[in-house]
Amino acid sequence: MSTHPLDPLSTEEFRQAAAILRRDRGVGDRWRVASIELREPSKQTVRDFEPGGPIIREALVVCWNRDDGQAFKAVVSLTEDRVLSWEPARDHRYLADIPRHLGLSRRADTGEVPGPPDRVG
Repeated sequence: MSTHPLDPLSTEEFRQAAAILRRDRGVGDRWRVASIELREPSKQTVRDFEPGGPIIREALVVCWNRDDGQAFKAVVSLTEDRVLSWEPARDHRYLADIPRHLGLSRRADTGEVPGPPDRVG
């Protein structure tokens, strides 16, 4: 549990963000998560924070569908347990090409490019 609005996301919050996207946006096994990070609150929110007071926690997530290479940016409310925004991330489309740039080849049996060895969730 966070005690300050600028505390880094905890392991549980990473898992919660991934679970919310699975539930609300169908982000499943064919998807990869490029990043999950704290969406920092406004400076005013931080200035007004009082220890022990409520903390609104949000995560910024960038993920992509390995089947079609489409990337998305999401804002996930960990406090409200829901997706606040979900937009195409055209500037992140290159994420699907990372394995190729690293010299990884497609599997002969499935034709798929291997993903990162570790996934959140």
